Amino acid sequence: MANALIEVFEGSTLPEVEKTTLIDHFNGFFDQATEWEKKAKNIVITSVDQKAEMKMAREARLAMKALRVDTEKKRKALKEDSLRKSQTIDAIAKIITNTIIPIEEYLEEQEKFAENKEKERLDLLEMDRKIALAPYQVNTDFFDVRNMPDDQFEQLLTNSKENFEKAKKIKEEEEKKRIEEAKAEEERRKAIEIENEKLRKQKAIDDEKRAQERAAAEEKAKKLEAELKAANAEKERLKREAEEQERKEKEAKAAEEKRIADEKVEADRKEHLRLQAEHQEKERIKNLSTGNHLKMLTDYMDTIDFPQFPEDEEYTKIRNLAEQRVTEIKDKILIISHEKVS
Repeated sequence: MANALIEVFEGSTLPEVEKTTLIDHFNGFFDQATEWEKKAKNIVITSVDQKAEMKMAREARLAMKALRVDTEKKRKALKEDSLRKSQTIDAIAKIITNTIIPIEEYLEEQEKFAENKEKERLDLLEMDRKIALAPYQVNTDFFDVRNMPDDQFEQLLTNSKENFEKAKKIKEEEEKKRIEEAKAEEERRKAIEIENEKLRKQKAIDDEKRAQERAAAEEKAKKLEAELKAANAEKERLKREAEEQERKEKEAKAAEEKRIADEKVEADRKEHLRLQAEHQEKERIKNLSTGNHLKMLTDYMDTIDFPQFPEDEEYTKIRNLAEQRVTEIKDKILIISHEKVS
């Protein structure tokens, strides 16, 4: 008889006869539990192929369950005798039960080894598939990626990537169209401003010309009144007018030349921007061919940060596996990137 049972009986106030009776009732249960404990430790499953061992674990667990149930039945039957006996019985049954339950749990773990391994595989598969779909903004709540066959998932991944690329291309084309329309509108506005400026300048020239003509006519009338007397003064005045007209014409010419020069500078600036855009597009294509876009993917994966719940050990295990998987994928992408560069 185990030391634990001996301690229970030594601390009991029951008469020796009743102690002996109780020993007879429970000693067999405890001996069986001890014997099964030794057998259970010999059942160690490390592979899903150990079907026979799993069956043995199940049979052993069911036997332990039956032994625990029989112990409980015996406890209830004996407890009806008296309160003192009930207390002793409870203590004995608790010892046996506490001995049996860990063995049951161990045997159940061995029994369900393959089931647990399959669950772990599906957990990792589900995490890998969600990570694969993440760059294409797929809501995985609408898909059973955990149980989806490989060919269906590959089709889903392919469709998601194509749809994402199509949407991205449409957005880029719309943005390009918007920029071109804005550019055309700006050019049209500038053309209108230039034309209006030309009209304003021409009007100013015409007004000036008409004013000069009026002034000349008035001056001519005055000259007729005193042609001889004002001949020299008129000659001087005409000279000054000619110089003034020449100055204004020079200013107008300079203004026109400046306008033309400004238009050329603007045209050169637009040409420079166009060449710069072409260069940037070539650089983007070059980066694509050298695998830099793969580096962009690894940079994105560096931003993945799984939430932490230290109090949940099962979650923590899955989270660690997910982080490990992300690291493996990043390493694989870097290898592919280096191979492209080579």
